[in-house]
Amino acid sequence: MVIFWLLLFIIIVIVSFLLSYQSMRNFQEAPRQTGKDYSLFLIRNLSALNTKLLEELHSEFLKKAAFISLERLTKGNKVALVIYGPKKILQQFQSELNLLELEDYTRKYLQENLFPKERRSPSLVFEMAKKKQLIGGEVFTGLPNLKETEQFWWQLIFQPKNVQKKKIFVGQIRVGLILNQDQTELIDQFESLAGGKLLKAPRPYSREQMRLMLLNRTLNFAHAQKFEIPEVLSLLG
Repeated sequence: MVIFWLLLFIIIVIVSFLLSYQSMRNFQEAPRQTGKDYSLFLIRNLSALNTKLLEELHSEFLKKAAFISLERLTKGNKVALVIYGPKKILQQFQSELNLLELEDYTRKYLQENLFPKERRSPSLVFEMAKKKQLIGGEVFTGLPNLKETEQFWWQLIFQPKNVQKKKIFVGQIRVGLILNQDQTELIDQFESLAGGKLLKAPRPYSREQMRLMLLNRTLNFAHAQKFEIPEVLSLLG
């Protein structure tokens, strides 16, 4: 009987490993592996971020088969938009977006907050998936007010594609949350957005794996979805 349960345990471990390997093998880790070619910029001219500019970004990134990460960072009541991608491409949009290069500071900042030495504030990372309806209107309406020390990171990691002559961004939406211990009941309010068109997606990864995906801006094509340019504008708020 003991031998039976031991064999069953071994089989379960092997199957779990194979399933995990199968899910991870489709990862395209980007743009972490590209090193100094990629950089992070603060977007200081938000009014320039419109349909026309996103179409131009799409065209330039498509030429290089490059990845782009558009991120909305919220701390307390303060919000900033940043963009991560190849420096040579983004510098072409310097005048329109009034970009400020942030270099390595943000990565260090995210790493310290996602993997704090003292777990005084719980951190959580998950992915959002959209239903079949197009995303439009206000995405972040109804979200709770955050305290000064609390943070909400909204990461859109994309690769531009042309699908049936239409400009499409293929990618994923990832959420990072840091909430005070007395605020953890607010998590549910971040798991359904855009009137229920965006929902938390179940993923077979550990909390540590999810945090690394956010930190490294990992794009997993197995879970990627298609987003039209108007949707991307709505997703940036």
